[in-house]
Amino acid sequence: MQATAASVTPPSRQASGTTPFQTAVNICKAIMGAGTFALPWSFSLAGTVLGPVGLLLLTGLAFYTMTLLIEAKQSVLEHRAEEADEEHGNATGPLTYADVVREVLGPRAARCANMATLGCSIGVSGAYIVFIASLVVSIVAESLKIRTAIAGLLPFVVLLSWIQDFRYLSMVSALGDISVVLAMLCVLYDGAQHRDLQLYTALPAFNWEKYPLSFGSVSFLFCVHFVMLPVEQSMRDPAKFRTAAAGAFFF
Repeated sequence: MQATAASVTPPSRQASGTTPFQTAVNICKAIMGAGTFALPWSFSLAGTVLGPVGLLLLTGLAFYTMTLLIEAKQSVLEHRAEEADEEHGNATGPLTYADVVREVLGPRAARCANMATLGCSIGVSGAYIVFIASLVVSIVAESLKIRTAIAGLLPFVVLLSWIQDFRYLSMVSALGDISVVLAMLCVLYDGAQHRDLQLYTALPAFNWEKYPLSFGSVSFLFCVHFVMLPVEQSMRDPAKFRTAAAGAFFF
């Protein structure tokens, strides 16, 4: 007997959790970050045509693979629900990215997924901390050493790491999204005030030689699949995750 999305969702999660709008905000915040400000540089490398087209294609690919991940997770839950009494006991517990990989590809692949997730998380977190610290130095005092700024930020980072439910981050995520959009608007306004058409005409339409560098910058935005399972499992109605994700990617 096939289990539906609602049947494998814990009652406590059905009674609380994030709404589709809050989920979309959380997804936007996962995508929109420091890498967003590298897009102009990325487009200048790839070319005026290849850059935007590559961004759209990677956006579609990321959304498609993200929905495949959620479908795989749902299949694992359904399989566990069928065999709960024999093996697992609790078929409705939250699953991690490695849990899904273990069920689908085996324990060796799960270990590789854990190592890759750990490396990615440390790298991205380190990049964000350095990025924020450099901004603090430029705003507060340039005489301040960046190492001192990083040390001052660490307590806040540790406190944020203790938050286990994404619904508590929805408001902060919304403020972060608004801040990024405002910053992008300021950059666009400044660019419009100092536009030089000769700079644009000098750029090639396609630059395949430097596209790998551009691809790395763009993929930094969308390769956030390992955090999508906690976001989806924090929803009040996980069946609406695809709609929320579509809205976030469209935005």
